[in-house]
Amino acid sequence: MNVTRSGVVVSGYAGSGVQIAAPDGALLMLHGGPAGDPALLDDETIVYRAADDTLHRCGLWGGSDELVDPQGSSPLYAGGGQWLAFLAGNGGVRAPWALRLPAAAALGMAPDGTAFVVVDYQGDRGIAAYRPGQLQPAYVLPDARVQVGQFACLDGGRFVWTIADGQNILRASGLPAPAQIEPAYGPALIEVDGEVWIAYGTQSDRLLLHQLSDASKGFVLSTRETFGLALWSPAPCEIEACWSGNTGHVGPITRARVRLADAQPIPFPAWPKLNRKVGVGYFKVTTGAGAFDAPGHFEILTDGVPWFSVRDKTRPVIADLESAASVPVGQLIAIFADVYQTWDPRQIADRRGVPVIWYSDEFPYPDRSVWPTSGDFLMLKCYPTATPAEIDRELSRLEGVHPRLAVAWPSYVQTPPTWSLAECLAHQRPLFDVVRRHPSVTLIGCFSGPGRSGGIGTYPELAPYVDRLLAASDGLPNLGVIVPTPGPTPAPVPVPDPIPDPEPSPEPVFLGGVFMADIAGVIHYDGTRPSTAAGKQRLSMRGGGVFSVERDGSVRGADGNADGRFEQFAVKGDLVTVNSANPGEPDNFHTFAGVDVSGF
Repeated sequence: MNVTRSGVVVSGYAGSGVQIAAPDGALLMLHGGPAGDPALLDDETIVYRAADDTLHRCGLWGGSDELVDPQGSSPLYAGGGQWLAFLAGNGGVRAPWALRLPAAAALGMAPDGTAFVVVDYQGDRGIAAYRPGQLQPAYVLPDARVQVGQFACLDGGRFVWTIADGQNILRASGLPAPAQIEPAYGPALIEVDGEVWIAYGTQSDRLLLHQLSDASKGFVLSTRETFGLALWSPAPCEIEACWSGNTGHVGPITRARVRLADAQPIPFPAWPKLNRKVGVGYFKVTTGAGAFDAPGHFEILTDGVPWFSVRDKTRPVIADLESAASVPVGQLIAIFADVYQTWDPRQIADRRGVPVIWYSDEFPYPDRSVWPTSGDFLMLKCYPTATPAEIDRELSRLEGVHPRLAVAWPSYVQTPPTWSLAECLAHQRPLFDVVRRHPSVTLIGCFSGPGRSGGIGTYPELAPYVDRLLAASDGLPNLGVIVPTPGPTPAPVPVPDPIPDPEPSPEPVFLGGVFMADIAGVIHYDGTRPSTAAGKQRLSMRGGGVFSVERDGSVRGADGNADGRFEQFAVKGDLVTVNSANPGEPDNFHTFAGVDVSGF
């Protein structure tokens, strides 16, 4: 569909005829039958494919009809008095200035007559631009791969296209990076008062109009499927969109005219229900003391982030071994583990009566010589580095070997950027549809919460997608708590004599490290098991430093804690959390431990 600068619409597609629609809605069918694909040579002349599959030129409202090429075309483009035809398998791309590209595919033509083509539509050689009269390309974009979906241009140097991989992500050349909140179909561009606007159809059948670089506000022009979109500006600061309601692009033309100053926030479309319980939670990762409130059925704590930093302490927790020690009994619902880690979390998971969630930072999911138990989960990363179709196939493969799956959901932009914000946003709904098709997926871990750089705190556009996931799920499923087989009752161990305090070192050294409490409440540091006596635990540290956790919850060093290098955090009951840090080294990572002193 084309529209002149006065608002006259020229439409028709794939044998539906050639239709001219005046701004007042009056229709003129110039050529019926198996003809169509008209394009504007200028505001007074069109070129079209006739019933005998030849190309003709005629006036906008009829008049003389002239043969311009004996070969047909599908599709046909025009601009600046030039035309661009494409006939797959019978000549490829051609233009009236003797341009012949047998292996190419036509993409579009700018108002100045610049022809845009995919250089080799069966290869991988990018997008090329040919100026009128030139037989050599003005430029080639080798990074614009052949999987081009749709194309739209403003002029010979500014254009957008979509990647035809199911996500329909918008790309741009000569323009700011496009923003989008849904996959884009059939884009159209227009520049008004120095601002570039884009309109496109979406997977939810909405027709959106917004500034190219800002999808947060604009206009929802339609909530029904649209075809043959075209844009023009009837007045300063105004845009009118024109489209058809059928695939032939003929019949009544719908017009929507908007004042750009009236742009409103674009609401997110509702997603369908998953029809099952799928737990949705946030990864905290290395947010540490940056506690935050976030929606979700559970929290995922990793890298030693302690339980006391969680504000909503009623919410269940999934934690790795570094963080699990701080999680009270009854709060922990699973152990999070990397599939390639050197230590086995099974013993701790069995003691706590929870499954293991085995995550891999590879795609596809790596095969292992020993697979997890049937009660565990395999967590597949579903980042935009893999297409939804590839993720779909990998989930199908995993379903054939394991009954319970989880997915790592992308809600952040990686640094350095492996994928862009636009790619991450466009990935959301197609990925949701993939997960919906796989009933084995019952857990979704969202990367990453407001506390992480590159996450929702940096890009708030990502937050509504977590709301969509939560609304689509009926809640946290039963993870199938594993009850360990009870072993024999251990023989009582006699309490050793108290160990006297050692003489304080003249200059004790306290180093930051990972302090973990196992299920029995015993602190470990680098594999060292401290002795316990007289209501205290003691641990010798590298450099000669010594610390103890007293029965009253205080933390003491060999020098009486005079240097203040240990801080304590009382929580509930007898659970004491300890922060180890060296103030003299500001880059030293603060690590934590949870210690149950009730038995001392």
